[in-house]
Amino acid sequence: MDASTAARRWNRLTEAGHAWLSCYTVAVGPAVPIIAFIEVDCAVGALHEVAAEIADGPHLITIEHVTGARDLVLTATFPDLAMLARYVGFRLGRLPGVSATRSQTATAVHTEGSRWRLDRLDPDSQDLLARDRAPAMPRRGLPAPDALDTRLYLLLSEDFRRPAARLAEHLGVSPTTVRRRLDRMHRQDALIYRCEVARHLSGWPISVTLRGIAPAGEAARIASQLIRMRESSARR
Repeated sequence: MDASTAARRWNRLTEAGHAWLSCYTVAVGPAVPIIAFIEVDCAVGALHEVAAEIADGPHLITIEHVTGARDLVLTATFPDLAMLARYVGFRLGRLPGVSATRSQTATAVHTEGSRWRLDRLDPDSQDLLARDRAPAMPRRGLPAPDALDTRLYLLLSEDFRRPAARLAEHLGVSPTTVRRRLDRMHRQDALIYRCEVARHLSGWPISVTLRGIAPAGEAARIASQLIRMRESSARR
């Protein structure tokens, strides 16, 4: 289809809430960022209020309402363990409606959700997109992001399709500065872009988080096999 038809259809999908774009960063400093999985138990009737209260947190990648022994599962990233401890102890621990939390950190990230595909395109179209696919994990990130980088990350997470001029207005800097910062982020593989689709329309309506125990020394080999499974969207 032509570009105008694609744009019109995309606008229709986003306006209906059937698809949306997200962006997050791996650039949090010279050290490898910590990815944490935080289980949250909520008081009866407080789940939706708790989720709404924490939804705009800059550390969070996903918030999932799940079945089983916990109410919410958060995927979050932090620059160090101290920041994780402060978030869990002071932000979540003091939040009305939160009755308990449990945290685990990832020791390795083998792949992440932005690389998963719906497989709705024919092989030739998939090959065309693969040429522009982001480099394989692990991403490097910026070695020393400053306050302006952080503010730019937050704006991009809200809407990364904003033009540089609009971003510059919000940040109080010139468009040239914004473009230079964005170019640096892209050169360092510091940004992860994702296109999300409403699950009930995706053809994959059920999401399940599976936990397994691997024999010593076998985790990497098993993860490499799981990554190739069509159903797998992330492995840590």
